[in-house]
Amino acid sequence: MIYIDPPYNTGNDSFIYPDNYKTSRKAYDKEAGIRDENGNLKIRFQKNTKESGHYHSAWLSMLYPRLFLARNLLRDDGVIFISINDNEQANLKLLCDEIFGEENFLCQITLLCNPKGRSQDKYVANCHEYIFGYSKNSLKKGMLNILKGQDEVEKNYRLHDTYGHYRELELRNTHREFGKHNRKNLYYPFFVTSEGLISVEKLQDAESIYPDWEDGFEGCWTWGIEKAKEEINKLVAKKVSGKWKIYRKNYAKNEDGEVTKQVKSIWVEKSFHTEKGQASLNNLFGNRAKVFQFPKSIETLIQLLQMGADKDSLVLDFFAGSGTLAHAVMALNAEDGGKRRSISVQLPEQIEEKHEAYKAGYRFISEITRERIEKVIKKFSQEKGESENLTCVDFKLTKSNFKQWRTEIETQEELEKQLEMLAEENTEISNPLNLLSEIVLKAGYGLLHVDALHHEEPLSDGNILHCIKRRGEEGKLPELFICLTPYAPEILQKLRQIKYALDEEALSPRFVILDQCFEGKKSDEQLANLKLELEDLGVELEIL
Repeated sequence: MIYIDPPYNTGNDSFIYPDNYKTSRKAYDKEAGIRDENGNLKIRFQKNTKESGHYHSAWLSMLYPRLFLARNLLRDDGVIFISINDNEQANLKLLCDEIFGEENFLCQITLLCNPKGRSQDKYVANCHEYIFGYSKNSLKKGMLNILKGQDEVEKNYRLHDTYGHYRELELRNTHREFGKHNRKNLYYPFFVTSEGLISVEKLQDAESIYPDWEDGFEGCWTWGIEKAKEEINKLVAKKVSGKWKIYRKNYAKNEDGEVTKQVKSIWVEKSFHTEKGQASLNNLFGNRAKVFQFPKSIETLIQLLQMGADKDSLVLDFFAGSGTLAHAVMALNAEDGGKRRSISVQLPEQIEEKHEAYKAGYRFISEITRERIEKVIKKFSQEKGESENLTCVDFKLTKSNFKQWRTEIETQEELEKQLEMLAEENTEISNPLNLLSEIVLKAGYGLLHVDALHHEEPLSDGNILHCIKRRGEEGKLPELFICLTPYAPEILQKLRQIKYALDEEALSPRFVILDQCFEGKKSDEQLANLKLELEDLGVELEIL
């Protein structure tokens, strides 16, 4: 699941997150080719309307590639939820229809987030926002249902039999636009005895019951006759005002044995209000100053997680802000015993000196994100004990540890520098952990310490063989092995031992080693021998 709360393009420059993606008319005209370098119009009779594109184009251009990438990151049954307000709601819907497909639209939730309303609004005091939901592929009905609480079950499902709690719902279709006139296959009789025994077959001394209304309108049932035959034990006949009515048992538990309910499209609970999110953040930081304004309520995101994330899901937020989603993930895990993990992505946006966050010592929004996550980890670890095993790993986007060929070279001098750089031997590894993380990530194992588990096999002379396996495979042997230290024959012996153990589990190992690990006059010979040995063993070799 992915959740994002992007900037709303309000034009409000005072907010600590950049929230103005409007392009000036002059800049837009130049970019669009409407004016030349001197500002003279090249296209005459161009209407100066808000709808012409310059007002929204920069915001949409910022969001489009992010959403496109988000779709690719989702698993096949994954969903994305996006918060937005009136400023870009209509444009965002069209953008998402294009990227995810109109057929994969799930919902547009209206969230009452500010019941007092915004008094500074020009005409009507706005008190709501929206949450769009889209899936990567078509989902089956009920996939966004959430679990009901026991109190709710006992309140609404007061009857009970061997199959569990249930309620009785009338089998006759209560919508009069449907009836015998357009649903003939749903118009048939039930036969009910004086004792209330029901059948779709004729019974002796039984009364025939049709889905007719009191005024004579010929209605229809909600079940076809074949379904009624198969599930006749779920039907109940009751006399109401001297006439038999047919009811069906609607059980609280679904086919999977879970007690779920369908989420409504309007959320008005007090726990969803923004002021609840603000109070929660302020309490966590132990002060009244607003280090981050208008954070989402934790309960809002918990409900979205219940809708779109399994108990072992990986959840992503690439507009992390104050880190509310990560907080919600840990809170829900503590509540239902889940093992959800979250990735929070936040640009190191600078905080202006006039803001409370700056006065409190924060210089970047990402510092607030990280500190909130750490405070929540500390809070839940104290409440649940050390066994809770919560941790946060911090990654920063940086240049690759490997030499990259630049494609934007324009001059001979740039080309010569590029060739010299590639020809230089790099004999030192400045940060082995960074290099290891990049190799593991590019090998498809995910981020080290997040998706990939790592342990070291110490060898002689300070050499190390890094063993990698995926999270969730703790009981299995690793399949990826990496060497960043000078090559020694002992490594081959170790790989041979590991390969024999892996053969018993029918696993195919991969061995990654740096080209610079082969040193001295016999380096080429060592590499050639290693290739032959690993080929015989059936170990895939990759040299970087």
